[in-house]
Parts: sequence; structure tokens; C-alpha cells
Amino acid sequence: MVDSVWIENLQCNVSLGLPDAIKCARPWVDEPGFANPSIEFLNDPFLFNDMGKAVALITDAIENNHRICIYGDYDADGLTSSAMMLDFLKRHGALADKIIPNRFDDGYGLNMESAIQIVESGVSLVITTDCGISAIDEIKYLKQNNVKVLVSDHHQAPFELPEADAIVCCSRPDNKYPFAHLSGAGVVFKILQALCETWGKGGEYLEYLPLAALGTVADIVPLTGENRVIVKNGLDSIGRGGNAGIRALLENAGSANGKVSSYALGFIVGPRINAAGRMGDPLKAFDILTEKDYAKALGMAAFLSALNNRRRDEQNKVVNIIKEIMENDEDLMNSPVIVAGKHDISKGVIGIAASKICEEYNKPAIIFSINDGIATGSGRSSGDFSLIESLRHCECLLMKYGGHKMAAGVELDESRIGELRECLAGYALSNKIETGGKPSIYIDAIVRPFDITRDNCSFLNSLEPYGKGNEKPLLSMHGVLLTEPRVIGKDMKHMSFKINKGSICIKGIFFNSTEYFDMIRGNEKFDIAFHLELNEYMGRKSL
Repeated sequence: MVDSVWIENLQCNVSLGLPDAIKCARPWVDEPGFANPSIEFLNDPFLFNDMGKAVALITDAIENNHRICIYGDYDADGLTSSAMMLDFLKRHGALADKIIPNRFDDGYGLNMESAIQIVESGVSLVITTDCGISAIDEIKYLKQNNVKVLVSDHHQAPFELPEADAIVCCSRPDNKYPFAHLSGAGVVFKILQALCETWGKGGEYLEYLPLAALGTVADIVPLTGENRVIVKNGLDSIGRGGNAGIRALLENAGSANGKVSSYALGFIVGPRINAAGRMGDPLKAFDILTEKDYAKALGMAAFLSALNNRRRDEQNKVVNIIKEIMENDEDLMNSPVIVAGKHDISKGVIGIAASKICEEYNKPAIIFSINDGIATGSGRSSGDFSLIESLRHCECLLMKYGGHKMAAGVELDESRIGELRECLAGYALSNKIETGGKPSIYIDAIVRPFDITRDNCSFLNSLEPYGKGNEKPLLSMHGVLLTEPRVIGKDMKHMSFKINKGSICIKGIFFNSTEYFDMIRGNEKFDIAFHLELNEYMGRKSL
């Protein structure tokens, strides 16, 4: 069970109607463009530092038939970024190719081996997508060998920027762009917008909205501001038949019917794209994102879905290993930051395993795969604890690191894992950052029986797309009876029941909840927190 933390002034909202209560809790709902995030609310791409230089570099390379290399990343954000850039440039006659690093052989980001390969292959321009902002030495080497470099990234910029010819990155210290939370795919989308405006190609860049939306949702950046514009219009484009690969993945998962949601991108499509990189071959995912033939894309989707099932099994195995380590190490269990690892566990799933551990213990977690004396780690955080700042505090222990507040990668000597744990714990203590308490839930509005209407449900639906920074509204109703509980689901882990208060009697579903079955059978009254949805089954609609 969890503690409830009411947002400020929530108790005053009980007398408001549901829409007004939500607007009180979420003032951004009334901001211009929120209710109708049309493309007219996209920012001018040339507000980015170096955007003019970026357009000039690409234009010059195409006009002079110079070879271009797109260097991306192996996750969904990086793959969608690379797919957009390469497809657009080749459409306009560029001699362009890609390098997508392998997580196991190459690690994250631009590395020196790849830089040497690029120089030897005669490339004139490198464009990084969703990486590059920390590749100081590699970019210096490229420049020394007469290779021009355009960095497009969104990760936390270091104090020293690389010596690239252009850096389009919304996190750079001197950033002038009005929206700082774009994904890597969002940054590439803005470059394509700038190119279309310069080349007189109108709205051609809008064809890449489905990929930009997928990268944005999958990278869990805030779905506010310009990201909301990208995702809302990207979802609409997918619904109209945009991007064969995304539609094939939805079809394979049985989610192709009806309106496409941000949930579908984040929890159905994204994991299948990420599975390719986690299990060893990100090119399998890249290919489906650029496939134009729907029949071929369906075959690729089946392969990626099977790969995702293998990923899930491997992830659960790693989570159980780490939990067992924690249960046998009291100091680790009591540490404000979980830092643990084991030899030869899969590098491909340590990030998602860290996310699961972080969620279960409500503490930042870095999980390491140890091979040949080198510990390669991936971390996830929550609340006020910034992984990138804490790792910067401990950088004397590290070989390399990068990322942002909520997620980061790190590499160090195996012998220093204990030192890193102590250093991170010291950072948390010295900055008075509390971790490990009971997780909290944030209620948007307390509602009454007559608030449970289809009109109010339609209002809640108008706030989509939902995601980080604009989560699905969580409502609360007090003193309800829960009757007729039934255990349901293929694995018999869920419950259904009737919710009764005043004039209402509606169906409720409680997932992963059978431990509470006997409690509900006691016929007591409860305070409940819930999402309100309109369910449609065999032509009948019900709340």
C-alpha cells in the first residue's frame, strides 16, 4: 500500500466540478496550444544555437557529393533519430550511410574505433543523432583528420563542449532555444524542419512525425510544450496510416484497432524497438522503422516481438539476481543509493533492471555487468536525485559516464564499485536528498458520485497525450463500497469489482491485486484512487 500526498490546495478543490479541479491542479492545461497542439505551435528551428551552421553543413555536403555518415544510438530514441535523418537525406540525393553501434561491442556513443573507421572510409561529414555531446576526444580526432562534425543531441552537456562544426543540442550551457526538453528524435525533427524551410520543401518534414513521436515517448521526456505538439500530431499521423513499421508492430501486438495512444508507443512499440539493441542487433529495429512495405514490416514485427519476450525473461532473471544480492547485504539494502553488480549478467537489460529495482525500493539504482575487470553500469533515478550530477561528483572514480538526471550510463574498474556506492551515498547525504521512503501518489482531484460522467471522461481524454509531465489524471473518491470481487485474468492476478457510492454503481479493475481480495470481501468502505476510462465491449460503452 502507498501513502497519499495531496497536492497543494487539493482539499479546496472538492467543491469544484471535475474540469475546474483538474485545471487547478494542472495550470498548464490552460496554456496556449495545450488543448489544440497543432503544428503552428512548433518553435522556429533557427532559434537553436548553430542551426544555421547545421543547415549549411548538410547543404554543402549534398551539393558537392560528399559522403555523410549518420552515427546514432541503439535505443528507440537514437534509432528513430537516425532513421529520420538518413531517410530524409537520401531522399534528397545525399551520399549518406549509417553507423548504429552495438551495445555489447561498442558501448554508448561515438567511440575512437568508429572514429578511425569513419576517417579511413573517406567520410566528409559526420552527423551524430542522440549522442555526441560528450565525445570530446573522438570529435577532436575527426576534426584533425579533416572530417566535419554536426552534433545533434539532447543529453546533459559537459562543461567543455566538443570542437564540432555545429552543435544542435537543447542542453548546451548557452542554449537559446525556448524549449529545453526535446528528445534526440525531437532535435533531429527540428533539423529537418530547418532544412525544409531553407530548401523550400514546405511541410515535407511532417512526414517524420510518427518517428519523432515514438522517439519522444520512448525516451520518457516531458510531454508538455513542443513535445506535446510532436506526439499529438505524430499519433494522428500513425492513425492515418503513417509509418508502416510502427503500424506493423501495433498490429502484431493486437493494438492496431482504434485510436493510437502514447501508451501504445511507450509500452508496446518502444520496448520492441529497444529489444533489438538490448539483445544484440539494433539494425533489426532500424530496418523496420524505415521499411515502406507493410507486408515485409509485419514479418519484422513478429521477429521483434519474439525478441522482446526473450528480453523480458532476461530482465527478470537479472532483477532476481540483484534482489538476492541485496537481501544478503545489509549495508547495500540500507544505502540511500543501490549500487550492485555481478559477473556476466547481460549488459542489454541492466538499464531496465535498474528501473525495476529503483521502482520497487524507491531509491536510485545503478546495476553493473562485470566482465574482465570492467564494470559497465546503467542507472535509473526518481525524485530529486540527479544521476548525472551525482556521477559528476564521483567522476574521479570513473572511466566514463554520461546521461541525464533520471538515467545514466557509467563504466569503472570492478574494484571501485564499493567506493562509488559510498561516494553516491555521501552525495545524497550532503545534499540532504532523502531516498527509500514509501512511494507517494499524487491525486489531481477528489470527486463525488455525480462527477463520474461520460462528459467528464471525454474532458479527461481531451488532455491526451499522457506521459511524463502530463500523467493520466488520478482521481480519488472517499467512502465507497467495493462489492462482488472476482479474481480475473489469464494468470489470475487481477481483480474486478463493483464500486458503489450514492447514485453510482460502476465496474472497477485492480491489476496485480489478489493479495487484497480478502480485505475487500469484508464489506468495508474505502478511499480509492483511480483512473476513469470509457470501456467499449461488443458495441456497449460503460464507465
